[in-house]
Amino acid sequence: MGSSREAGAASRSRAAAGGAPASASGVLPDDAGAAAPGGVVAIAGAGETGLACAEALGPGHRVLLGAHTPARLPATLERLGHLGIDAAGAPLDVADPASVRAFAAAAAELGPLAALVSTAGLSRSQADGRRIMAVNHVGTALLLDAFLAAARPGSVAVCVASIGGHRAELAAFDEALLDDPSAPDFLDRFEARLPLRDRPAAAYDLSKRGVTLLACQRAAAWGARGARVVSVSPGVIDTEMGRREGGADAIANLAALGRIATPAEVASTIALLCSPAAAYVTGCDLLVDGGTLAGIAHQAPAETRAGWERLR
Repeated sequence: MGSSREAGAASRSRAAAGGAPASASGVLPDDAGAAAPGGVVAIAGAGETGLACAEALGPGHRVLLGAHTPARLPATLERLGHLGIDAAGAPLDVADPASVRAFAAAAAELGPLAALVSTAGLSRSQADGRRIMAVNHVGTALLLDAFLAAARPGSVAVCVASIGGHRAELAAFDEALLDDPSAPDFLDRFEARLPLRDRPAAAYDLSKRGVTLLACQRAAAWGARGARVVSVSPGVIDTEMGRREGGADAIANLAALGRIATPAEVASTIALLCSPAAAYVTGCDLLVDGGTLAGIAHQAPAETRAGWERLR
C-alpha cells in the first residue's frame, strides 16, 4: 500500500464511500457496482424515472417515494412490493419548504440516509415558467438543505438535471441562480432580472442549469459529512412526459447512439453514482444523453448548433 499515511488516507476514503474496501491492488470488489446495503433511499418524484430508480436502488434498502399526487402511490408501492422491495410513500411538494421538511423527517424515521434521489420536476409544457423554476431549481435546493443534516459517510444525493441546462447562453445567469435559491424571495429577485412566467422553455433550461450548479456548490457541505452530491443530465427519456414534449425523433437523430434513453438506463446510472464504485465522484454533472451534445457539437449543421446554444 505504500506509507502508513497513504494507507490511512485510503482507509478514510473507503469509510466515506460507505462500501467494501478495495484490494491491495486497488481493484474494486465484485459487488462494488451495487449500492452499499442498508439505510434509506429517499426518492423525490414517483413518476417513471423515480420508479425505475426505486427498482434499481431498492434491493437491500428501504425506499421512501415522495409523490405530488399521492393517489398514484398505492399502485406504485404494490408493484415494488411484488419485486421484494420494502417501500413506503409520502406526499411531497418540493416547492413547499414545509412539505420538504416533512418528507426528510419521514425518511429519517425509517433509518439512516443511504441516498437522496431528486427526480421531481416539471417540463416546459406542464406549467408556467415561474412554477417550473420553483419546482425544478428551488425544489432541488430545498431538498439538499433538508437532507443535509441526515447525510453521513457514504450518503449520496443525485439530482436529475437535463441537457437543456447545458446551453451556452445560460451561463450569464449562474450567479443569479445560486443567489440563495432556498430563500422565500428568490423567484421575485430572479424575475426582476428575467421574467419567467411567459417563458416556460427558458425557465426549464435555466432551472436545470441551476440543478447542475447546486450539485457543485453544495458538494463541500455534504463532503464535510463524508457524503457526496452529483447531478445527471439526461437527454429525452422515453416516458410519458418525454413523449409529450415532442422532438424525440430529432434528438435521437442527433445522438451518437441514435436513440433516446429508457428510464431504466438513467436509473442504472444513478445507481452507479450511489455505489462505492463512484466513491470519489462529487460536485459535478454527468451527461446521460447517448452522445446528444456530442452530436450537436460535432455533427449537427452550424445553424442547429447556434440555435441550441441560445436562451429560448
